[in-house]
Amino acid sequence: MISDEAMLRARTPIDKVRGPHIILHKEWYPDNYGWSICALHYEGNPRLGIRWWNPPGPGEDLPGYPGTRNHPQWFILPYEICEGVLSGLPIHPSVLSVVRRFLAGEDDVEKELIEVKAEARFA
Repeated sequence: MISDEAMLRARTPIDKVRGPHIILHKEWYPDNYGWSICALHYEGNPRLGIRWWNPPGPGEDLPGYPGTRNHPQWFILPYEICEGVLSGLPIHPSVLSVVRRFLAGEDDVEKELIEVKAEARFA
């Protein structure tokens, strides 16, 4: 399994992605493949990104899809489907509330997003 910290290093294209700020949810399968969803900024707008992860091959730092020239990327979900995706995930209610505010574009929610995610791990 890949750590949240490692997943958060996926920041391509670097001129369009700021963050990611937190991993909201991840799933792992017995064959060591999985996926995760994160909250990030894409072209200055709050968005959700999703990415598949797989065991590393030769020379791979963060293996998975999508990626460009061995640089890991997040697939940016269209804003219109973010609420539907969030509703289908087992995300702690306190985290979900802050994520919704983040996606609505509220100022200064990023720090709160990171703090509430950390707190929810122990709730």
